[in-house]
Amino acid sequence: MRSAAVHSLKRAASLASRERVRYGLQVVAVAAAYTASGKLGLQLAFATKSVTAIWPPTGIALAALVVGGYRLWPAVALGALATNLDTGVPAVTVLGIVCGNTLEALTGAVLLRRVARFRPSLQRVRDVFALIIFGAVVSTAVSATIGVSSLLIGGAISTAHLGSVWRTWWLGDMGGDLIVAPALLIAASYRSMPKPPGRPLEAVAMTLVLLGVSALVFSQSTNATYVVFPLLIWASLRFWQAGAAAGSLLVAGVAVTFTANGQGPFATSGPDERLLLAQTFVSVAGIAALVLAAVTSERRRAEDAERDIAETLQHSLLPDAAPSIPDWEIATMYRAAGAAEVHVGGDFYDVFPTDAGWMVILGDVAGKGVEAAAMAALVRNGSRFISQTESGPAAILARLDEALRQRQTLSLCSALCVRLHAGHLVLSSAGHPAPLIIRGDGRLREIGGGGPILGATAGAVWPERVVHLEPEETVVLYTDGVTDTRSASERFGLPRLRRLLVDLAGCSPADLLAEIEIALEGFQLGPQSDDTAALALRLAPAPVAVSASARAWRAPRRRVGVARGVSSPALSVTTVLANGAPTIKAVGEIDHATAAGLLGEFAKASVSAGSEIVLDLAGVTFADSVGLRTVIEVKQRAQQRGLSLRMVSPPEHVRAVFRLSGIESELGLTGPSSVESRERDYAERVELELAVSEQAARQARLEVREAIDGKLSRSDEEVAVLLTSELVTNAFLHPRERDSEWIGLRISSDRGRARVEVADSGGGFDPMTLKHDHRAIGGLGLRVVDRGAVRWGITRDDRFRVWFELAEARA
Repeated sequence: MRSAAVHSLKRAASLASRERVRYGLQVVAVAAAYTASGKLGLQLAFATKSVTAIWPPTGIALAALVVGGYRLWPAVALGALATNLDTGVPAVTVLGIVCGNTLEALTGAVLLRRVARFRPSLQRVRDVFALIIFGAVVSTAVSATIGVSSLLIGGAISTAHLGSVWRTWWLGDMGGDLIVAPALLIAASYRSMPKPPGRPLEAVAMTLVLLGVSALVFSQSTNATYVVFPLLIWASLRFWQAGAAAGSLLVAGVAVTFTANGQGPFATSGPDERLLLAQTFVSVAGIAALVLAAVTSERRRAEDAERDIAETLQHSLLPDAAPSIPDWEIATMYRAAGAAEVHVGGDFYDVFPTDAGWMVILGDVAGKGVEAAAMAALVRNGSRFISQTESGPAAILARLDEALRQRQTLSLCSALCVRLHAGHLVLSSAGHPAPLIIRGDGRLREIGGGGPILGATAGAVWPERVVHLEPEETVVLYTDGVTDTRSASERFGLPRLRRLLVDLAGCSPADLLAEIEIALEGFQLGPQSDDTAALALRLAPAPVAVSASARAWRAPRRRVGVARGVSSPALSVTTVLANGAPTIKAVGEIDHATAAGLLGEFAKASVSAGSEIVLDLAGVTFADSVGLRTVIEVKQRAQQRGLSLRMVSPPEHVRAVFRLSGIESELGLTGPSSVESRERDYAERVELELAVSEQAARQARLEVREAIDGKLSRSDEEVAVLLTSELVTNAFLHPRERDSEWIGLRISSDRGRARVEVADSGGGFDPMTLKHDHRAIGGLGLRVVDRGAVRWGITRDDRFRVWFELAEARA
């Protein structure tokens, strides 16, 4: 143990030593860059030796403190001192200028990081405007005011020139923040930014064209500066932030070079004034390019987010595989739209069992994207729910139509609902392409008729048809994506589909759909513009007769009845009066076998419209998805009857099911729930810094175990240890911008509750982007935190902090 402790101390000392060396090199590098660019800027000082219209060090200092942290302020001070030592002004003036330049950089960095929550990548419009306001306008006024006052005190300028010198200083510093700082900030963030659509050869071509056009524009007295704007737009749209910043910097370099030599459209006044005009033009052009790049990035992120949501929704619309149905052969086909501008459509299908037999539903909702996928999920899941009380396809379509028409926005959906029986189908169509039936001898028939599209007409009727099938007949159900598949000049069309089916007569359902998919892929030109779904059904061949001797070898079937030791029903539902309001008390388990009892009790409740009725779920010990749907249906039926429904919350372990399904807030549950611990006022608190290493998570686990020992239940203590380990591991593995070799750990505890906070210097993440996809590997640790903590969140100050809270009352 002692040797391990000594080894740990040596390792910590080594890390601290390396950190000091790294910090020293950073200070030297920033100071050198500041000095070199400052000397270059002072060569363009005309009216006053210490004041120039072009001052790149401002951008270098601001970028250094935003990216590298406030601790780099000595580098700015050293650079400012080295730059101004030989300008011929008194020492008090040099000291004032150094203080002003340092405070300017610190002010800008603090305002951006603390107030604006600034992101150096400039991928958000708000970050661009924050840089303009806090970096270019506010912070530069600090340096200009202190610097000009120092010049006045030192006698370098007179009061008569105070205003013009202050303006030149302020605008010169502003140009550094608007032209130089964006390029450095984006360069520091480039590795973590998404890849732009532009290619390297295009970047070379754009650079050469922009350089040539800029040289031509700023070397001529004719004012044609607007010519550079289309090129900066090109750079912004194709190369986003990097293109906008690099293009603006290139144009600035050319413009300043020619203007300083008295050439170009701005060379019509004194040296300082023409440089200010050139810099102002380039700054405005650069701001426009950065805003355009930020708008493009935000739009792309919004599109990506919508695509991810829609694809997740649509994935949930399709069964993992075609189910095995007694006496039937079934095959399915689904081809997702491939065009980038379409993203996701609303085609769906489902095959599921009910008490009255197997049900097949196939549909296509209007529109694309998240809205279409969400509505398709509503129709698919709604059909499963409705089929528990309605056995006829027409009745199911009628209920779905009612649900769609109750939506605030117009929601249209074509659908085909089919119930399978021995030897026949019962089907009903709502504006959907008619099913096709192909016989083994090549004869084809079409099952036409049906009602209007769902969601369009109130009081519509959807007739049912009974279709008898022979064993050699195959039923093909499809969406219009099949017939709408396009070649260069025409659609695939229904006649071509009919001819193809005739050619495929006698094929199994799986082979038939495989051949249809091959035909569509061969016919299609370009990306697919619509989803395509199809199902093929056929009566299974009759089993081959088996001799009596062969049957004798078969094991007898074992019939399974009610499980031993389990009473039925498992739910007791009674109605009592409590505080003058009818109260339906449910005690036990709500599942498929018991849900009807709860609905029946609600239906018997004699309550007039406008009255209150209470659904007391405090005695519920279990609820599955059927139970959730039953509770939702009780609420819907109460609304239809004009009743005010109040729900008393079930126990926490049952309420967790409501919470995980996302319907807890919709139900308005009252009564006891999770106890949320407070963020502060804990009796005990432990704070420490962990060295960044592979042993950090293990050390954190030991610290948490010791700090909360006896404060929580054993299971909650283990949860706290697990969540802490996940957060510390993330801080070790995934920081994008680390400026410290230490991870902060704060453990606050009290009897029955605890709060743990992990801090690092990384760029952090947005918790709203957390994906609840159990199949995804990335972000698994955060999903564990999300599920295991009572509350959790993030804070940002000088470090990025993730915290979570636990309380015994949650279990």
